[in-house]
Amino acid sequence: KKIGFVGCQLRRWDYHKPENKRITKKIDSLGIGITQSQRFFEIGAGKKLDQIKNQIPVFGISGALCLYSKKALNKINYKGEFFDPILHYKNDNELSYRLRWAGYKPLIAKDVIAYHDRQLNEIKKKSIWAIRSSLRGDLVIFLKCFSKYFPWQIKLKSLSYLTLKTLYLIIRYPSSLKEIIFVIKNRKIIGEKAKAINKTKNNAKIVVKNFA
Repeated sequence: KKIGFVGCQLRRWDYHKPENKRITKKIDSLGIGITQSQRFFEIGAGKKLDQIKNQIPVFGISGALCLYSKKALNKINYKGEFFDPILHYKNDNELSYRLRWAGYKPLIAKDVIAYHDRQLNEIKKKSIWAIRSSLRGDLVIFLKCFSKYFPWQIKLKSLSYLTLKTLYLIIRYPSSLKEIIFVIKNRKIIGEKAKAINKTKNNAKIVVKNFA
């Protein structure tokens, strides 16, 4: 198999708790999943390993701890860029998408355990900056990585989800409109980067199989 990036069993380390309670058995991430509506999520988040019954396709690896193949990165970089500097958030999702389009697969080494103090969890809620950056990430990833070769059902679900999320955030957080303006202003470079991704009809069939 063409393995391009590797993750592990990433568990939560609750830094806000007393010293003897920081390390937990709760999963922080067993990889990144993606739904047909293009919503990204951390697989197994908040659960213990034995509580995870359903096998969810691993689409990518959390940027909190990931090993990347140098060959894979060199293949998918854009003019020397590995992570897209346009993004402040969801860089790992976008990079995972590009690696997937290039035919690389992720691997989770479940026997390897590491701990991560997540910036956002049940205690630490999202700041407006994080909410806006998340919206920018969704918009850029959609424009760069979504394919015209995806089935119409996925197109409908994705457009519906992104439209509703964008409208909600504009109403709830009016400053989110700045992210839409930013994306519009940078549409040319985003379009150039999108063209550099090898989104063929055959590749699309493989990518779709890894949607949850």
